[in-house]
Amino acid sequence: MAKLRLLCLHGAGTNATILRNQLAPLVRAFASHDEVEFHCVNGPNEVEEAPGVAEFYSGPYLGWLTFPKGHANNAILRSSLESAMEFIAEVVEEKGPFNGILGFSEGANVAFYYLLHHLRTRPFEPPFVPFACAIFFSASGSGKDYNALLDSTENIGQRITIPTLHVHGKEDANSEAAMAMHEYCAGGEPELILHPKGHVIPGDVESVQLIVRAVRGLAVKSVISHTF
Repeated sequence: MAKLRLLCLHGAGTNATILRNQLAPLVRAFASHDEVEFHCVNGPNEVEEAPGVAEFYSGPYLGWLTFPKGHANNAILRSSLESAMEFIAEVVEEKGPFNGILGFSEGANVAFYYLLHHLRTRPFEPPFVPFACAIFFSASGSGKDYNALLDSTENIGQRITIPTLHVHGKEDANSEAAMAMHEYCAGGEPELILHPKGHVIPGDVESVQLIVRAVRGLAVKSVISHTF
């Protein structure tokens, strides 16, 4: 397959270096044939570190969204998301082009919103611009969080139609949003992989093999989508 170039968004309270380490088993699996480039970027905001991260990694600890203490209302969520969208658009402009977008945890949520944001703001562009596929690892949040995210799209009523891969753990207690996101991408025949762990990018041999096969299939689908 042609080389797949992915823009990769880390989880909240981590950074691009940490995400590269989380993705290391997949990077190794694709390295022999130089099939995938994982381009990890830092989020724009300094935030509190994710639980347990400081024990193994130094900062800065970064995120894509910022909120005042307490729960954010939709107006605050929308403002924070819009700032993240501008930042990602600049990365795409400066470092692109990319074939797809990948996100873990908050990064998955923001990647998902970016696709919706692009549909809303540029409705006449082909659906595979600027990304022809997407990979979501452990999208985080409750059903309420997911509904707030959709409300922030101003109810555009559009569905994501590019090929997508959704990966999350059977032991992830915070996966309602991940399942809802999978359903919202139904127009692109999304693939779902459930691994045996929790809120992580899995590194066990079986899970990595499943993900590698799925990503290769995703790459083929994304090329086909360009021809129609």
